[in-house]
This record gives sequence, C-alpha cells and structure tokens, in this order.
Amino acid sequence: MPIIDIFSKRGKNRSNPEVFIYDSIPNRLRVQLVHIFRDTIGDYNPYDLSALSTLCWDRVAQILKKEYGVFSLYELIGLEKPPHDDPQKESLVFLLNVPEHEKALDVIELILNFIDAVYSSSERGRVGQVKRQNANDAIQEVNARFLEHGVGYEYSDGRIIRKDSQFIHNEVVKEALLLLNQTDFEGPQKEFLEAYRFYRQGEYTQAISEASKAFESIMKIVCKKKKWEVPQNATANKLIEIMIQKGLIPGLLSAQLTNLQTLMVSGLPAVANNLTRHGAGDEEKSVYSHTVAYALHLCATNIVFIVHSSYL
Repeated sequence: MPIIDIFSKRGKNRSNPEVFIYDSIPNRLRVQLVHIFRDTIGDYNPYDLSALSTLCWDRVAQILKKEYGVFSLYELIGLEKPPHDDPQKESLVFLLNVPEHEKALDVIELILNFIDAVYSSSERGRVGQVKRQNANDAIQEVNARFLEHGVGYEYSDGRIIRKDSQFIHNEVVKEALLLLNQTDFEGPQKEFLEAYRFYRQGEYTQAISEASKAFESIMKIVCKKKKWEVPQNATANKLIEIMIQKGLIPGLLSAQLTNLQTLMVSGLPAVANNLTRHGAGDEEKSVYSHTVAYALHLCATNIVFIVHSSYL
C-alpha cells in the first residue's frame, strides 16, 4: 500500500524551510572571526593604555560585563578568570565559548561597531605594528564568512540583522522553498537548495547553473501535471512559449522570463568564468556576489509565480 502524502504531514515538512541557520554560530566561524578582529583592531597593550587597540578592547569587555550584570565574562561560560588576563582575551575567549548564539552575536556586533566607527575613520590601528586588515575589508569578510557557513545574519548600518527580516528573503525565497517542499517538486527543490549552497561557498557559476536547472525543472513538472505535450529535449525558452500558448503565463511577461533564462544560461556564468580565469579583487567579487543574489531572487520570484499560476 503506498504511503499517502496527506496535508498534515506536508504541513510539518513545510513548517519552516530555510537556506540559512539562525540558532547557532559554528566554532570554525568563531575562530575565523577572532582572526579578523585581531588583524583589524590589533592586540591589547598593557604598556600603552592610550593605544587605540587597548582602548577598544577595554571598552568591549566593559560594555559586555555591564550589560550582562557580571564582574567577569568568565562567569558566564563556567571558567575561572586567569591570574594574568586582559580585556581582549576575556572578550575573545567569551566569544569562542559562550553557548548561546545570541550572546556570541552580541560580541560580534559590538566589536564590529568599534571597527566601523573608529577604525574606518582612522588608520592608526596598531601601535608599533603593521595593520593587516582595514576596517571595510574586515566588515565585508565577516559578512562573507556568515554566508560561507550558511549563517543567516549580516552586519549592516551598525547592526547585525537576520536575513529573514529582509522582505525579499522572507516573501520570495522562503515562499519558493515552501512551494518546492512538496512531493512533486523534490527535483527542483534539490537544485534550488544546491544553488544557494554554491552561492554561500562563492561558487557562482555552479550556483547560477543549479538555479537555472530548478527554473527549467519546475516548468517541465507543471507542463507534465497539466498533461501538455512537450518535446523531450525542450529548452526553457520552449517551455515558456508553451506556457504562454496555454495561457498559464500572460504574454506580456514572456520577455521578462526569457531574459531571465538568457541571463542565467549565458550572461552571469560567462562573467563568473572570466573572474575565475583572471582573478578579481575582494570588492569586485563582492559586487558580483550581489549580482548573483539578484539572479537567485529573480529565479525564486518566477518559481513562486509559475507554481501559483499552475494552481489556477
């Protein structure tokens, strides 16, 4: 007897689809952030209390202890305060060991506030040492590391925000995942999730390729469910044409969908391959990351549109 995919089971499976995690900060990510913060701020110097790095670490630790209502951050992670300690070590040991992801984010946001406000306008950095990372690069790398680990936060305008608080993610990407989390759409769901996995890893050509596959797969499944005759090797443009002929897609949207497919099949991968061959600076890669995210959001928007239209 076949297992029936009844509504209540589908509801459980579809309760909260996501491409990011929000309830943990992986240890490897924490270690990477510690390296970024030390390279950008510098080290605490007990012999120069006026050094910018010394003042910064002192304020970070003091603010955290005051807000948490403790005399030592070690109290909150079950460790005894070392006899020879400094605010930098106290703050970073706390970041590495605190189990609550919210408190880890407190530390990250507070340190980034100092980097953003103080180090962006000053190149003094370390005293007697060469500064290894500038402020803007540090902030970009923190956001890139969040993305790399699939952690759904980013630092923007002085605050760490959840990606699902952004309208386009909440209303488009999550809606696409909800629709794809059905038995009929297992194939395109896997492809769409793979697209975001590659995107997080900075593999932009593969990300676009998987998103394009998901878009095409959705159209093939919808055509099959509608029992429309489709050539075996039909391209995405042919599938769009069939859907327009059958009235599923209004003709006025044909150009938009066709242009999206062209963008994803030939436009963006060509740029990605060019960057891979010739290399690119961090700023150029960052710009391209936003372009690929734009394409993935467009893909999600059109998936939502086509699936909803198929129900009419």
